[in-house]
Amino acid sequence: MTKFYVTFGTKYADEPHPHFPAAHPDGWVEVEAENESVARQIIYDLLGDKWAFIYSEDSIEKIFFPAGCIATAEQIKKLNLPTLYKNTINGRS
Repeated sequence: MTKFYVTFGTKYADEPHPHFPAAHPDGWVEVEAENESVARQIIYDLLGDKWAFIYSEDSIEKIFFPAGCIATAEQIKKLNLPTLYKNTINGRS
C-alpha cells in the first residue's frame, strides 16, 4: 500500500467543513491505497469533493502543513460521518 496525503482549501480555516469538522488547511488526511486513483475514490467516498489536493509521499512538502496529520481515512470512516458520497468499490462500503 502507498500513503497519500489529502489537503483542504484555505476556506476551512474560517468555516466548518460540511462533512469533517477537523478539516483545516494546515493539516492533511492520510489515505493508504494501491494507487492514486483508489486513494481519490476513498477520500471522495468519505468527504465528497470537499478537499483541495492529493499528494504522494514524494510530492508533499510537509513544511507547508504545520498541523501535520489530522486524521487517517480509516479514522474518518469509523466516525460514520453523514455523507451522500459513499460508494462500494474494492470490497469497501
